[in-house]
Amino acid sequence: MKYNAPIRLEEICSKIGSGATPTGGASAYKIEGISLIRSQNILDYIFDKEGLAFIDEQQAKRLNNVTVESGDILINITGDSVARVCTVPDYILPARVNQHVCIIRMNNKITQSFLFYYLQYIKPYLLQLSSSGATRNALTKEMISNLELKLPEEKIQRSIVNILDCLNEKIMLNSKINDNLEELLSVLFKRLNEFECQKTIELGDIAEIIDGDRGKNYPKQGEMLEEGFCLFLNAGNVTNTGFDFSNNSFITVEKDTLLNKGKLERNDIILTTRGTVGNKSYYNCGVEFEHMRINSGMVIIRNHEYPEYIFELLKSDYMTNKIKTYSSGSAQPQLPIKDMKRIPVPMLLTEIIYEYNEKAKILEDMISQNKKENRKLIGLRDLLLPMLMSGKIDLSNLELDL
Repeated sequence: MKYNAPIRLEEICSKIGSGATPTGGASAYKIEGISLIRSQNILDYIFDKEGLAFIDEQQAKRLNNVTVESGDILINITGDSVARVCTVPDYILPARVNQHVCIIRMNNKITQSFLFYYLQYIKPYLLQLSSSGATRNALTKEMISNLELKLPEEKIQRSIVNILDCLNEKIMLNSKINDNLEELLSVLFKRLNEFECQKTIELGDIAEIIDGDRGKNYPKQGEMLEEGFCLFLNAGNVTNTGFDFSNNSFITVEKDTLLNKGKLERNDIILTTRGTVGNKSYYNCGVEFEHMRINSGMVIIRNHEYPEYIFELLKSDYMTNKIKTYSSGSAQPQLPIKDMKRIPVPMLLTEIIYEYNEKAKILEDMISQNKKENRKLIGLRDLLLPMLMSGKIDLSNLELDL
């Protein structure tokens, strides 16, 4: 693959710049208004609207020099999230950025799209660059402006962007479908409020709560493998939005055989009980790992009659608050099984719960299948990215119009 002569990023940009936090910090934020993008909103490839702040017209006027435009590239420039990159979604405009986020804008939209992927490709270099100065990781405007680019001809840029865009658009579509399915699940669950609660019983009366094997055979760090027979869950695998399999550890079949409690069955619910208490995931048919075990900081909640009802109940504000109430410890919060079993659970007529569970199972399976497909698509994208950028996959003689 042929490249053009090296060029510094600032030579092809119309805008490189970060903003500021309004006077008063978080207390100055508004309930609605003009979006103020912060580092927590910038994930790799994805803009996360969770925690998006807002400012008023007067505050925004002081930040007019960092007005965000459609298609702008956003990069985190400080802290642990440094070098994360996404593009701004139009639905949050008008917007400004604070001092932890930098805008990168080009006049050439093809090159701008290519740069978005190129910055993902050179993230290891950006992380190294950010750690070269003071105690806190940071990318300065000068560092970003002086990034040296070796760009292929525009035809190749367009082909690379088309391939990666196809994967990203399918990933985003699946995520959007799942957002809608989650909303539908929430609506179905809230409709249960129309029915009278028959009784309140303890969680331990309707579900088996199973601890992991913490005995002498508990896997040591040196026994964890990058690949293996059984996925041994870590705290990062169980999030408040389901499983995250981006960083996995495995044990051998021999080690798995030595362990007793803590082996997952399909339709089990996993709840974290130490450190970050209350994260939950559902092990249904859409999870690709056949053999999984919990670690010492989580439990299995098992009810094979109506697991979807219990899972949605655990996601409710009611149970979130109850879990906080029954948790103990300040430095290291934890939720002991004996206390978890005592959490009161509202129960409806059995036939109503079964009817809800049947509908919810269809939706949960669809959500899980979409997540499974996305993990495969992300794996393919991350495999192709360095091969396309480095020229190992040569597109010079291909005509791609995807």
